[in-house]
Amino acid sequence: MSVDERGAVRSASVLRWHGADGYAACGANVHAEHSFGTLALPSEVSVGWWFGTPRFAPFFEAEVLEAEPVAERG
Repeated sequence: MSVDERGAVRSASVLRWHGADGYAACGANVHAEHSFGTLALPSEVSVGWWFGTPRFAPFFEAEVLEAEPVAERG
């Protein structure tokens, strides 16, 4: 995981099983952060296999438009 000077998450990755390729880095880049009330969340992300290599190609992209806290259960 990498964070910027303000403490905002900029990227994160983990090794995951990828079939015949064995373990491969799967990771996300955080392109933007947005405050929703008291919550500060990554609001634009792209996720893909082979993170941090020239082979990286996102297979998922998302933009969070709204968010609100949910009461704790239990």
